[in-house]
Order: sequence, then structure tokens, then C-alpha cells
Amino acid sequence: MKGVSIAIETIIYLIIAIMVMTVLIFFFMSQATPVENTFQWTQDQTRLCGQYLKLDSVCAGDGSGGLKPGTDTLVSTLVGVCAKLNTKDCLPGGLNKLNCIQNCCIICPVRPRS
Repeated sequence: MKGVSIAIETIIYLIIAIMVMTVLIFFFMSQATPVENTFQWTQDQTRLCGQYLKLDSVCAGDGSGGLKPGTDTLVSTLVGVCAKLNTKDCLPGGLNKLNCIQNCCIICPVRPRS
């Protein structure tokens, strides 16, 4: 009988160890997801800012405070990514998209007026 009780205790210890490991894995995986998202958004920001600068090399828009024609899709995508990164003046559906781009794209030579 003594040999059977050791086997049952061993099985119980294995089940408890597997449960603890599963909980730890889920905990650490849930903690890593926000960092992965931030890395992806930063890569998207860098790529989109480079594409925007090819169209508007000084980030000044059309000169009257508006955006250059033909950049609507690129700008809306860039503003969305910058909003996810909590960049100043970048709100989804925000009105001043040029300030958002100037704050978000650190390679823009023109900075928004404070």
C-alpha cells in the first residue's frame, strides 16, 4: 500500500506544478503583449513618417496650415498610429492633423508652435 500512496502524491505534485507553470506562463505572456504592440506601432510610425516626408519634405503642409493634396490616406493612418502612441495633438478624428504629424515625426524640420 505504501508504494501506491507515493505514486498518488507524486501525481498530485505534478498536477500542482503544471497548474503553477501554466498560470505563470499566462501572466508573463499577458505582460509582454503591450510592449510588442508598442514596438509594432513605433515601426509603423517610422515607416509612415518616412513616406510622408517624401511627399512633404519640410512637414509644412500646403503653406496655409492645411495638408498637401493626395496625402489623405497616409495622413489618417499616420495620425491613428501616433494616437496609439499617445503623441501630443494626435486624437482620432482630431482637427489639427498637421500639428500631430509635426509632433509625431521627430525627423520633421518644422515643429508646431506651442
